[in-house]
Amino acid sequence: YRAQMPVEAVPAAALAEFGAAAAAAQLAQLRDSYAHIRFFFAPSALYDPQGFVGEWLQACCEKTDDQFVAGFRVQTFDTPAASLAAQQPYRVDFESDISLTGFRLVRSVVPRGGQLQLTLFWLVRAPVAKSYTVFVHLLAPDGFNILNGDGIPRNGSRPTTSWQAGETLIDTHSIALPADMPVGVYRLEIGMYERESGVRLAGQIGSGMAVDRFILPLRVQVE
Repeated sequence: YRAQMPVEAVPAAALAEFGAAAAAAQLAQLRDSYAHIRFFFAPSALYDPQGFVGEWLQACCEKTDDQFVAGFRVQTFDTPAASLAAQQPYRVDFESDISLTGFRLVRSVVPRGGQLQLTLFWLVRAPVAKSYTVFVHLLAPDGFNILNGDGIPRNGSRPTTSWQAGETLIDTHSIALPADMPVGVYRLEIGMYERESGVRLAGQIGSGMAVDRFILPLRVQVE
């Protein structure tokens, strides 16, 4: 990005004086006004000693980049509107009134030692009584699962028991790639299982057969 962009200090004053509620309102206004937010991550003992701003952005938005530029840590977030607009439609209707409506792979080419990030978009058809874990498996060319990014949705902050009917959840999962990982083309499979029993949820695409795992229509190049 080489053009000028608006810059805003958040919080506008020391958090102890400004207040968390006011800082959250300031961040919500930015979220609702822009598609992308670049956050210069600089914890300050005076302004934001507990890292409130970074935690708020992590909870609300999809982090698409995290790198050091000229000695500064810069994190890039897509706001919910931008994330939803960028999803690739892919509908799977699961049991327990949960539907996957699409996915997003920010980068399909990932270096060895890097992070693979997959975002899933969930639609809640009705309140969910049980807690389910989302599984994301990276499959080798021979079909074997070699790495996984399983977890409670939204990095553990939004278990399915907290989901509300009609809500859309933007849920990002990351997989750390080993530095010695073989180069090649890999696939991703996803699904859900009950935390207590380990039993997977069945789902189906349209009127197709119900299965408990879905290989996404994409390929990941590791180099």
